[in-house]
Amino acid sequence: MPTPTFELIDAYEWIRTRNFVPADKTPLDGFNANPYVMGEFMELDSSYKMARGAGEAAVPSWPIFSETGRYDTQATARGLMPILWLLPFEAHTLICDTAVGAGISLGSPLTIDDVTYGGLTKRGLRAANAGLVVGYCTRVIGTNEINFIRTLT
Repeated sequence: MPTPTFELIDAYEWIRTRNFVPADKTPLDGFNANPYVMGEFMELDSSYKMARGAGEAAVPSWPIFSETGRYDTQATARGLMPILWLLPFEAHTLICDTAVGAGISLGSPLTIDDVTYGGLTKRGLRAANAGLVVGYCTRVIGTNEINFIRTLT
């Protein structure tokens, strides 16, 4: 079984998911050269579709999220993208870069930027030097593995 790339810390947190149409549906296919992964952050484009941005995020972004056994998994098969929408939460992620800039440490403010996961460019967390802060690191587990609290909606 593959290692989960994103998990909520408390399974009983109050969460809100919402399905969006992705701006590019081809990465929904797991056999795509650079598929979307759980926990990758997406942003709304001008057509109200979720898009994989580029560079440091200047607008709010939300992670792809689907719990096993939920209907959201089926939504992906229909060409929709399940997003963890609006509410604050605490999560564990591998979609991050703990070494960029000053690096991530306990309490570090976090931003969304291009990060490398599995040799591919994804949208994940890194230490915020300036710009949009989306949350804070609550634990550094290892290289490119952290827990964080999401504060920006």
